[in-house]
Amino acid sequence: KSIAIEAPTGTGKSIGYLLPGILAARATGAPFIVSTHSKTLQDQLLEKDVPAIRSLLNDPDILATTVKGQENYLCLRKLHDVADRVLTSTSKKEQVEKHWAVTYLMILSTLSPKVELDRVSRYLRGRFPSLQDFLDQARSHHSTTIGPPCPYYSRCHFFNSARLSHPAQVVIANHALVFQWPAHLPKIRNVVFDEAHHLEDQITRAFSLEAVESEMNHAIDRLFKRRFRVAE
Repeated sequence: KSIAIEAPTGTGKSIGYLLPGILAARATGAPFIVSTHSKTLQDQLLEKDVPAIRSLLNDPDILATTVKGQENYLCLRKLHDVADRVLTSTSKKEQVEKHWAVTYLMILSTLSPKVELDRVSRYLRGRFPSLQDFLDQARSHHSTTIGPPCPYYSRCHFFNSARLSHPAQVVIANHALVFQWPAHLPKIRNVVFDEAHHLEDQITRAFSLEAVESEMNHAIDRLFKRRFRVAE
């Protein structure tokens, strides 16, 4: 049945809901969904609390993953477009720094099936000024997603996040995503809201629209490219 629990920090709330959640996932075959307030807490649950549960249950095979909003993932198609522009149009003065930044992103894209942009090294963002701009340009977005026709679809980091979530026993999401749950993610059967006092603000943000200049410029560039190809 539904239950609301309030407890202070450090009393073991995460362990308290993860244990029965994992047992429920085993019984039902449906992933246990954890909804948090922040991406930082998502990462903490995955890297600290889930390993503790594996130790408690003596089960190293418990599968857990995070899912985040689409804009948190690297788009391989956009990244290759960025790389092509940098390699063909940068001046000698800008060339070295921009090449290093693009090279870092290209290597990073191969190291994991899903690259979450908020976890890109802050040190390197400061070391390579172009890196943040390239991250914004290569950010996945629903308005530019083309799905299976994309040549990178089978390796798409955004869709890989969903592919990894289906066999998982624990899927760690956030409040904003849960209230706009994409159809390609596992259906929600059992869910716990951690830090539920943030729900009102997060739901408001989830159903608000935001226009970002870099995304608008990218959309306009795509329209011009499409028009040029038609004219050709």
